[in-house]
Amino acid sequence: MSKLPLLLKSAHNNGVTGAHLISREDLLRREPHLNPAAMGAMAIPGESVVDPWLTPVTLAHKAWRHGAKIMRDCKVLGGHREKGSYWLLKTSKGPIKSRLVINCAGLQGDKVEAINQPSPFGIHPRKGQFAVFDQSAGSLLQSIILPVPSERTKGVLVFPSVYGNIVVGPTAEDQTARENPQVHQKVIDELIAFAQFVVPELAEHPVVATYAGLRPATQMKDYHFILDKNRGWVTVGGIRSTGLSNCLAIARRVVKSISTSQSHITYPEQSPKIIRIADDTVEMDGMSYRITHPLARLGFANKRAKL
Repeated sequence: MSKLPLLLKSAHNNGVTGAHLISREDLLRREPHLNPAAMGAMAIPGESVVDPWLTPVTLAHKAWRHGAKIMRDCKVLGGHREKGSYWLLKTSKGPIKSRLVINCAGLQGDKVEAINQPSPFGIHPRKGQFAVFDQSAGSLLQSIILPVPSERTKGVLVFPSVYGNIVVGPTAEDQTARENPQVHQKVIDELIAFAQFVVPELAEHPVVATYAGLRPATQMKDYHFILDKNRGWVTVGGIRSTGLSNCLAIARRVVKSISTSQSHITYPEQSPKIIRIADDTVEMDGMSYRITHPLARLGFANKRAKL
C-alpha cells in the first residue's frame, strides 16, 4: 500500500491521468470475490483484455490486404548493404532486396541486429507459464488483478480472458533456449495456488489448460529503438509483453522516424470478418489461419461448441 502513491504519480506522469487509488471497501465492492484480506488498489480505467493471437494475426491480415507480402517459415540467414543504396538479405527462401530493413525479430533480435552492427543488446529469453480455469469461473472476476510490480517484472496477474476463462500468469523465468518453452507442473501448481489465494472461490473450478511463452527480455528494461538512417535500418528490439498493447504506437514512431512526409498517412478501416470456425482454423476474407495460441484455440473451440 505504501508503494501505490508513487506508482500513481508515475502513471500520471506518463499520461495515464485516469488512474486513481481506491479503498478496500471500493475494491471489494467492484470485485466481491477477491480475497477479503485485500487492502486497497490503484484502479486504471483504460485497462482491457484482448485475444493475444487474433490481434497480431488480424494486423498481419490487414497488412496483406494493403499489399504487403508475408513470407512464413522464412529464416533470415545474413545480408549486406549494396553500395550504400539497398540491402540484400539472404533468407531460407531466397534473397530479398530492400531499401529499408526494420528489425523487429523478437527473440532473434540481437542475431538479426548483427547483420547491420554489433548488437548493443542481447536477448535473454524469459519464460512465462500460465494456467487457464474453466469458463464456469468466469463470473468471479471482471478486472485485471495486477500485484505491485518489482524492479524486474510486473508480476503474476489474475485476469479474465475475452472468452470467459480466468487466467493466472505469467511467471518470469530466465532461460537460454529461444524456442519450445516447457510447462512444469510444480510451477503450474504454484500459479494455481496463487490464483486461489487472490480469488478463493477458484478452488471450486477446474484448470482446463496450461501453456508457456517466451518474451525477448534484454539486459535493460526499456525498449531498444535504434535508427540508422544512413544505412536504411531501424531496430525495434527487447519488447516484451507490452508490445501487444503498444504495437500501433511503436509502428507510428517507426513511420515518423523514417519519413516525416509519411507520418500523416491513414488507411481506411476494413475490419475482416471471421466467416468460418473449424477445428483449429479461422478464415478471414478467404485466407485461412491456423490458431497457434492455446488460449485462443480453447476460446474458439468453446465458441464453436456453443454455436
